[in-house]
Amino acid sequence: MKNKMDNSGFFLRRALLRNLVLMFLLGFFGCDRPKNEIMKEKSQAQPVIVGRALSVNAAAWFIAEERGYFEEEGLDIQFQLYPTGAAALDAVLDDKIHISGAAETPLAFKSLEKDDFQIFATIWTSDNDPKVIVRKSAGIVSPAQLRGRTIGSTQKGQSAHFFLHLFLLRHGFSYDQVTIVHDSPKNIVEKLHKGELVSAVLFEPFVQMAKEKLGEDALVFEEPGLYFKMFNLFAKKNFLSHNQQKIEKILRALSKASKTLNTNPENTVELLQNKFSISERAIRSFLDNSTYDIILTQSLLISMQEQALWAMKNNYIPRREIPDFHQRIFTKALMKVHPEKVTINVN
Repeated sequence: MKNKMDNSGFFLRRALLRNLVLMFLLGFFGCDRPKNEIMKEKSQAQPVIVGRALSVNAAAWFIAEERGYFEEEGLDIQFQLYPTGAAALDAVLDDKIHISGAAETPLAFKSLEKDDFQIFATIWTSDNDPKVIVRKSAGIVSPAQLRGRTIGSTQKGQSAHFFLHLFLLRHGFSYDQVTIVHDSPKNIVEKLHKGELVSAVLFEPFVQMAKEKLGEDALVFEEPGLYFKMFNLFAKKNFLSHNQQKIEKILRALSKASKTLNTNPENTVELLQNKFSISERAIRSFLDNSTYDIILTQSLLISMQEQALWAMKNNYIPRREIPDFHQRIFTKALMKVHPEKVTINVN
């Protein structure tokens, strides 16, 4: 009887020990998986907050929203409006929004200070976006007559600021021979309208806004091919690494929007005209000078390096070394969606 009870206790203890070991192994190896799956499902259900600047080069966002392309991909996109891409960039870095877009100039400038964000696509390009606009009544009828004048410019580190540098060099003089007044694009348009400024450098749609306010007194100096501008989407590294599937869906939706913009511009003119409150003629002119496509190319790296060097040379950013811009590019998502669109050499 005693042996039987001893054997029974032995088997009970062995079963209990086996269950404890099994519970430990499940806890060590298995519990993370359901937790990760739950977190992943929760992440997929959360909205993506996108900063959108008042810029026609972000038109693909408007088209994708209007046509329901984000919904087709199962995305919940919530937009917040910012005056410029540079302002939206700061919002991303401050964790106020997840994604936004900006020209390569503010991205190059910020790369000299921060390394926690990456570009995952270029969605628009143009070689004729920033322009110089003047009042003819001030006696300015050629670029050479800007020498010694005060020129309104967007904030340092924006695309119009860099274009002005190239524009002045093209016409044989430099910053030292003009006075630059930096302000927001909206304020510059108003100052031109009121006569507080007689010349300015702006990007679209603000060039057209100023032109329409000045009427017959407006004269626009264009330099097609002088500066190749790119509008790029970016997010913080942590967001990109944990939400690659969402990024892929966003790129698919924007790819559909780009196709709509390129193949059916007539259907998008009215929408963009209502969004930006400028004339149909202005919208058509902008579209004629624009290419909407989802790409990542080597020219982006080259442009950012050039502009970073310019920023350092002029002491806009107190830094002595150029960062490795390859580390500012996230190719994985676009490689999944459109691998043929990725021609950038990221080591």
